[in-house]
Amino acid sequence: MWQLGRFLFFILLFTFVENYQHNDIFKESLTIKPLSDGKLLTHFQFNVRTSEIKEGKAFSHYKFFPRAIGQIIQSYNARELHLTFTQGRWNYEDWGYPIVPSAGTGVELWAWLWKDGKLDKNWKSLTNALAGLFCASLNFIDDTITVQPKLSFRPEGLYNDFYSLYSYGIICAC
Repeated sequence: MWQLGRFLFFILLFTFVENYQHNDIFKESLTIKPLSDGKLLTHFQFNVRTSEIKEGKAFSHYKFFPRAIGQIIQSYNARELHLTFTQGRWNYEDWGYPIVPSAGTGVELWAWLWKDGKLDKNWKSLTNALAGLFCASLNFIDDTITVQPKLSFRPEGLYNDFYSLYSYGIICAC
């Protein structure tokens, strides 16, 4: 009985030390849903929460997170990024309610960037890098279709929110 108690104590201690040292949370999900007319809904989501990410600090969770995306986010000082590719409109009558909130037709991009004095340059470079990575027409996103909301709910702190919806022309150039 004494050995079992000591064993449980060390397991709990080890768990506490591991959780204390690594407050990181990583979640990823992939949803694939065939739609009634032969189309396919795909939804990828990567969430990383860590106490290590600070302005100018390197992100190094590439064991779990795609390096190509992580390096782009880091290079252009993005704190959070949402990228959505859609085609047409959601057909509620045939497909029911979507599993994730709907976006506008085309490419929708949200990004929260560090306030570092190079916001416009980082936004343009971010869209160009994502255009190359996803082989999409994101490089056509410019000031005429980009907004910077003055009030935003997240994230809090020293970030600027950029939003753009590009719905013209061909999305994929591959």
